Amino acid sequence: MSSLALGQSFVFAAQEEPVILDVIPPSDAGRGLVRTGAKEIRHYSGGTNQGGTVPYIISSDNGETWTKAVAGKQFPKKWGGIHKEAAATVYLPKSKKYMLIQPIRGYIFMSDDIDEGWYSPSSDGKRFVKADEWMKNQKVLYPVPDGWIYRNPLELESGRIIIPMHKSNLGTRFLISDDKGLSWRISRDMISVPAFREAGIDQGGRWRNAGVEATAVELKNGMVYALVRTDSNMSYESFSKDGGNTWSKPKPSPFYGSLIMSTLGRLSDGKLICLWTNAAPMPELAHTRGTNGEDVFTGRGGLHVAFSKNEGKSWYGYREVIIDARRNAGNFATLKGGHDRSNHQSEFLELDDKRILVTSGQHPAHCKMIIINQDWVDGDSRSENFEENGLMNIHGFSFIPKAHRIQYNRKSGVALVDAPDGRKAAAAKYGILNDDSLINAALGADYRRSGISWNFPLAHAGSVSFNLYFPKGSSGTYVSLTDRMFNPCDPSTPERAVFSCKLAPGQTLGGITLKEETPYHVKLNFIDGVAKLYLNRSKKAVGTMRAKNSPKIGLSYLHLLAAEDATVTKSKDKAEPVAKSKFFQFKAADGTMEEKSCIVSDFEMKKRCKN
Repeated sequence: MSSLALGQSFVFAAQEEPVILDVIPPSDAGRGLVRTGAKEIRHYSGGTNQGGTVPYIISSDNGETWTKAVAGKQFPKKWGGIHKEAAATVYLPKSKKYMLIQPIRGYIFMSDDIDEGWYSPSSDGKRFVKADEWMKNQKVLYPVPDGWIYRNPLELESGRIIIPMHKSNLGTRFLISDDKGLSWRISRDMISVPAFREAGIDQGGRWRNAGVEATAVELKNGMVYALVRTDSNMSYESFSKDGGNTWSKPKPSPFYGSLIMSTLGRLSDGKLICLWTNAAPMPELAHTRGTNGEDVFTGRGGLHVAFSKNEGKSWYGYREVIIDARRNAGNFATLKGGHDRSNHQSEFLELDDKRILVTSGQHPAHCKMIIINQDWVDGDSRSENFEENGLMNIHGFSFIPKAHRIQYNRKSGVALVDAPDGRKAAAAKYGILNDDSLINAALGADYRRSGISWNFPLAHAGSVSFNLYFPKGSSGTYVSLTDRMFNPCDPSTPERAVFSCKLAPGQTLGGITLKEETPYHVKLNFIDGVAKLYLNRSKKAVGTMRAKNSPKIGLSYLHLLAAEDATVTKSKDKAEPVAKSKFFQFKAADGTMEEKSCIVSDFEMKKRCKN
């Protein structure tokens, strides 16, 4: 993914990968991004003291360059809210008004012009209070229900305005206005999702999120479609037939993700868009705080986008909008304070009929603005050349399993090396890391087996191929095709994947015995619940796999994980950071050094239509 310098002009070619702008949003993503003119865009900040004047960044050339500014005297001050989050600031196209609501303990404000004339419904819901009055006396303002957290308002075709609000342990209700914001009532129903239960691979609970941070879009049939964040392994969906007052029983949506924010919307060409983090958390360890508060977040890798051309009946794309540039950082959890950090929060607006501006992230070191192209989301293939791109387009980190409030620090588990087959090209090496900091024996965590996660366009049928090489001493690799991003070091991936197989020296497949120090070309052809394995470009499959888990959503990731090795134990001496050439080396029984690694290159994915 390329980077754009501030003030630089850009040309966006068809199907080009996302462009990351060299400008940092002033607040966590999710609120504050608003178009204020044909060429003007603003992103407001939440970073000011109570009663303070709100700063923002502004672009007057449709997102190409940005400068800092401060809101005028009549713009609502920071009353209520959360310091790191902006107020939800939206334009209501039917009412032709701007609307603003703080995320918490706030008030509702409206204006015909974003820079002047702000007014608010009165506490009795019978009149609008002008700026000169509410700036002197907040008691005259209509206070939103206390203790709830608010997301962006949505204006329906009927003119009704609905605002999702939630409490983490309860779920989501909606504020509803049928008189352009003058008076408000609360929806009859609440969207509430059952609690996550520890079972199988999970040894602890998760922070209780009963269906929160709702995002909604109106469908062409008049129904309202909502997604909510949960402590389950998926976001849940619910539908309203009466403009947000009553809601269907929530059920799992087509979007994986635990404790992540989703953003729904409609593009000007009629397509629906969803932004979310399509990722699986690590198996829960026993150190968790359970349902009482935020736990260690391990399922917030990257940000994804999908489109629907049939009103949400099916979705396509599932592309990575951004990979966290700090995903391998040794101070991932500890840099500049203890609050949330990731790419999972988002907002968007259209720049033209092809380009979409996306804001992403929490924490200043992770917040980004990105431009994506619809043709890129529509793509049906992807290839990865390590010589050209290095490791920038893959996930290859391992967790250091010591919690720092709600995150782990990390270490890279992949090294860029020369291709071992004589070509003048680069390859990626992963394996078992000689690093005891990746072990927490008390919690049963051992994250030394490194791996790679690589995203491709969602497909129900297609092929994934790559080159594979086993250095001397290699214990082999698991090769998995998955429906979401699994952390590279996740030992549960082979069991939770849709398809998975182990390839290792000494293994015989279709008459071919895999050997050390020998290059192989690996190809997986998949369709629905069946995948066939091919080696060395042979037209005859050497193995057939049945889906371990349902492929109904489709496949969008290649996951590679170093295989177990019984000869590798925790070292007696503390392992020191070593050069890349020593990255995966362990002392064998005879005293020699063995390298527990695999080398891969030239990833390629091609989608095909089902017959």
